[in-house]
Amino acid sequence: MSGETPREEHQRLQKRTDELKQEHEDLSLERTPFNQSDHDDHTADLRKHAGDLKEHRERLNREEK
Repeated sequence: MSGETPREEHQRLQKRTDELKQEHEDLSLERTPFNQSDHDDHTADLRKHAGDLKEHRERLNREEK
């Protein structure tokens, strides 16, 4: 995101990682019956977040050089 410092970006991404971990735990079959729609939404969120993390790492690698 533009206008973010590297630290702010890291904090935002770490917060999203933590949110997705909690969401994953909340979807546990021990807590709730399987719901394909919820599963698909969660998988899409994970894919988007993985892309965001990849971009972040690539940007950090470019800046280190």
